Amino acid sequence: MSVEPTDAAGPHRTEPRRTAAIFGNVAVGKSVLCEQICSSTGRCTLSLAGAEVEVPVGRLHRGLFTRSPDGTRVIDAPGIHSVFSRSEDGMLCRQLLLSEELDAIVQVLDAKNLRRSLVIALQLAEFELPTVFALNMMDMAQARGIEISADALEGQLGAPVLPTVALERRGVSELPALLDRAEIPRHTVTFSGPIEDTLGLFSRLLAGAAIPARALAILLLAEAPAARQYVEEHFGRGMVDQVDRLVSSLQREIGRPLDVVVTERYAATADRIVRETQRVYQRSPLFMTRLGLWSQQLSTGIPLALAILFAMYLFVGSFGATYLVDLLNNRIFAGILTPLFVRIVEPIPSAFVREALVDPDFGVLTTGLFLAFGIVMPVMLCFYLFFGILEESGYLPRFSVLLHRMMKRIGLNGKGVIPLVMGFSCVTMALLTTRMLDSRKERLIASLILTMALPCAPLIAVMFIILARMPWYASAFVFGFLLVQTILVGVLADRFISGGHAELMLELPPMRAPGTRSILVTTWRRTWAFMKEAVPLFLLAAFLVFVFHYVGGLRLLEEATRPLMSGLLGLPESSVRVFMKTIIRREAGAVELDLLRADFSNLQLVVTLLTMTLLIPCVNTMVVLFKERGAHVAGTILAGVFVYALLGGGLVNHACRALGISFG
Repeated sequence: MSVEPTDAAGPHRTEPRRTAAIFGNVAVGKSVLCEQICSSTGRCTLSLAGAEVEVPVGRLHRGLFTRSPDGTRVIDAPGIHSVFSRSEDGMLCRQLLLSEELDAIVQVLDAKNLRRSLVIALQLAEFELPTVFALNMMDMAQARGIEISADALEGQLGAPVLPTVALERRGVSELPALLDRAEIPRHTVTFSGPIEDTLGLFSRLLAGAAIPARALAILLLAEAPAARQYVEEHFGRGMVDQVDRLVSSLQREIGRPLDVVVTERYAATADRIVRETQRVYQRSPLFMTRLGLWSQQLSTGIPLALAILFAMYLFVGSFGATYLVDLLNNRIFAGILTPLFVRIVEPIPSAFVREALVDPDFGVLTTGLFLAFGIVMPVMLCFYLFFGILEESGYLPRFSVLLHRMMKRIGLNGKGVIPLVMGFSCVTMALLTTRMLDSRKERLIASLILTMALPCAPLIAVMFIILARMPWYASAFVFGFLLVQTILVGVLADRFISGGHAELMLELPPMRAPGTRSILVTTWRRTWAFMKEAVPLFLLAAFLVFVFHYVGGLRLLEEATRPLMSGLLGLPESSVRVFMKTIIRREAGAVELDLLRADFSNLQLVVTLLTMTLLIPCVNTMVVLFKERGAHVAGTILAGVFVYALLGGGLVNHACRALGISFG
């Protein structure tokens, strides 16, 4: 395992250094905290089932960790709900714990949902690593009437507890120095007699292990493949066979899945610690409690979900894509800034440079920078704001429960809703969240649906702008088509991809009114992070297409693809430049389509939107797909997506023309 930052300044150092890992639940603030305490960030590589998987790694700020003046390596481990989880993220965390390279742990606790974090804390305590606990999101906990005694919690866990608000950097600066006082947490969990007897026997058999024998024994009871592999490498195949016999014997005696029994015991101990360290002086309002129940029942949950989707359409599609875009793009960028920059660059002697900057069709500024901030950014702000409200309120997990039965028909359980919903934000990010799914089959199905069926938020933003100027049933057709094909892809994938399904295990946080400040901060962080990544690609896409057009390549390509574009898809020649930009960045192609909309009929706009949604994911998504699923699977998916997109677009084109549907 390599844990050196891959993009830190200077050549790699090879001398031994202390290594810490940040563990915690999903969306608990681990990555934010890691960014704030590290002076350099990069990636480290883990080998998982023969594939190389990268996770973030940083270098602790110099001078704050006194025993290591060059800085401690800090690995940002994936978010998990249990060390025993069968998801890819769970497997990565177990592999990290078994790597024998960790010297310390920083666990980020969720102050607003302490119980779920303590379950992980108790499981990690078995590995006897010096630990510091960052009790994060204290502001959100206080806003919900939750009061936690950090001193009492430290007494229960036997290791330092530091209250933090990572988004505001409160308490974070003390964390690096606190690592010097990291302590091995107390063992506070005991199991029933038969389990304890078996653990004791395992501990004696595995006494020569470099990691605590009890921790390794508990992983063996949970049937973690990495633990069996560790035993085979260090003790031989005969020991593995002996372990399997003991686990099978205990399983017959207990009569229930051992990982469930063990997890329940950790949860019971976590409940006790919560009762002794936490006080809730303001509970969720009765209406929010009832709303949470209504959102899970079919009779009330489906109408509520439809109402939320309609509200999202109004807020993102009407307010964001119409009012804000008109205000920023048409009045400010197109009305003021574009004429201003045309005058500014006019003295430049080179016609190539002038046109490359402000050409109305291909200019880097006019079709790259200005459209990114004038069209994409305002709609992204609206989308992330609305999504953040759903996330913060506790509605998304209930949406998963509501759709659990439906999701099973497409080869996923209710947990699969989360990466699919995330896909409407960013497909690249959603592909990473498929690690939370517990079976290989589910991860493949989710990756396939994300790649070939879901438009990301930036693409949706421009789709709203284009469709808003067309009859309502054009929007209904586009999104209805995507919904039907999502179901179709899932059903077929479930039938032809081998493997089993995992049962739904999901903790439901209390329904609550979202905090205004936290929502606004999170919305801005997500939008700004997207713009930092997307704007350079917008500029690159605009410049490449400009150069291609300038040397005459665009005209040649339009002529070469005329049979495909006009014959199969029924599109004008200018659609070539739309698809060229789509390959670099989906929303860049959509923005180009909006610029060229005068060349397209409404039917052609619908066909183009569907084809570009299905055609090829953006470059970032393709890179992540190859890393997460491997070259063979990723190549097969991309080839299938390309063929399906052309056939699907051609089918829509010819079917609508035959039926006389023009969306006019």
